[in-house]
Amino acid sequence: MVIRESSKMLNLSVYAFSKMKNLRLLKVLCLLNCDDLKFLSNELRLLDWKGCPLKSLPSSFQPDNLIALLLPDSHIKQLWKGIRPLYKLKMMNLKGSKNLIETPDFTTASNLEVLILEGCTKLVDVHPSIGVLKSLKLLNLRDCKSLRSLPTKIGMESLETLILSGCSSLVRFPEIDGKMERLKTLDLSGCCKVENLSENLHLEKLRPNLYSLFKVILGRRTNPMPRMLPLLLVLSSLRELNLRDCNLCEGDIPRDISGLSSLIHLDLSDNNFIRIPASLTRLSKLEFLQLSNCNICTLGEGDIPSDISGLSSLRYLYSQFWLIFPF
Repeated sequence: MVIRESSKMLNLSVYAFSKMKNLRLLKVLCLLNCDDLKFLSNELRLLDWKGCPLKSLPSSFQPDNLIALLLPDSHIKQLWKGIRPLYKLKMMNLKGSKNLIETPDFTTASNLEVLILEGCTKLVDVHPSIGVLKSLKLLNLRDCKSLRSLPTKIGMESLETLILSGCSSLVRFPEIDGKMERLKTLDLSGCCKVENLSENLHLEKLRPNLYSLFKVILGRRTNPMPRMLPLLLVLSSLRELNLRDCNLCEGDIPRDISGLSSLIHLDLSDNNFIRIPASLTRLSKLEFLQLSNCNICTLGEGDIPSDISGLSSLRYLYSQFWLIFPF
């Protein structure tokens, strides 16, 4: 059933769906005035309702057959109380649900692959069961600005993308329990209060498939990033590394950075370099080097490492004042 777009606000009775016991698809494309619903079909496979005005789903709703729950920009505070049967659920999207204060118990969501909670600004924590979602591939918690904690341990062995950027209240990164060898993208930019990243990240458990590690930490403050960089050297398959605005200087780049033997794209913009760090010349596969908004205004004598020829694959070198290509 599709409730199509309308220029008018439509009123919806609390019993609107009470006789639709076999309804399998519900997609709402218009604004509805509805504070409460008494019934939703337990046969639903898809519930797609952007801007859903409900504070919670009907207490009688048993989502045994639900595959996708899409409620972006909703007024939901709490989906439901207690454990619900979520065995078939593969996708849950609550992006922009700014009233959400509690996530459901995911114990039964063994097939969940995509969980999007981006912009849920009142969410303080998530249910511990999120840490053992073995089928989860994408977890997006971007801009959950009130989020303070995650489960103590996470063991999401299928996870490919973990986005925590903008979680400015997050203090502790969970310990990785077991191997997360499929993780390709980790985004922790703007997590300015995380204090235990280097201890809990266990990078050896993430390799060899971490292709893109976005700005790991933290902006301009007393910064553990220099201590963090040597830990990255085990990631021999890393292809893209973004360390933009991490308050780094030339001496912070490890001399043995050649351990990142597959690195193709390196972004060191918005840091404190006054010349190209000499250790970068060991990155023989590097094609793109970005140094925008550093303190490198000109390339004078001594600013270019003597063994720059070690960057044999370099194609583009970017700064705010110059662009050199091909190398």
